[in-house]
Amino acid sequence: MAPGPERSYLRRAGYWLIRLIPFSLLGVGSRIASDALHMPGYYDSLGAMCASSLFGPLPSLLSGLVSGVLLIPYYQVYVLAFWIPGVAALVYGLIRRKGNPTFGALLSSITYVFGWSVVYCLATGTWGSMKSYLMTRGALILYLDVFICSSIGELLSRVGKPSTKVLSSIFLASLALIGVSWIVVRETSGG
Repeated sequence: MAPGPERSYLRRAGYWLIRLIPFSLLGVGSRIASDALHMPGYYDSLGAMCASSLFGPLPSLLSGLVSGVLLIPYYQVYVLAFWIPGVAALVYGLIRRKGNPTFGALLSSITYVFGWSVVYCLATGTWGSMKSYLMTRGALILYLDVFICSSIGELLSRVGKPSTKVLSSIFLASLALIGVSWIVVRETSGG
């Protein structure tokens, strides 16, 4: 008996869940670890950029959106900013697909910083200062943050599509990174 359309749909959904959840968790883990290690930048787009390099623009959008939503309990500003890692990875993936990953990294960096500037202006009501926010030292750090994440994704794509075993390892390592980093951040921030 041939599988029905609903079984085929579930199989496809399972296929993408197995591939994207580890990268979504990688984005969460790298964001919390950057705080635990007091590194400049957020690195919340790392998983989405890896997904973009390996699977394309739309899967990276989903991976980044999931990362952003999962980061809400950690840092409440993600209620407004959950979309930023996914949209930045989507931009990177679309331009990368056209054969220009370097230009994709540049435009996704600009998208990422612009997104955070919009969220900041929305939260503070300082829309008149948007242009100056885009040229601060903090903005430069975020430009570099996304460039680093896209470069790591590009390096990972050179290795090839990850096996289920590699995806499981990324999943488990990301969970461990989240747990340890969360504890370090809470201990060092007095929370």
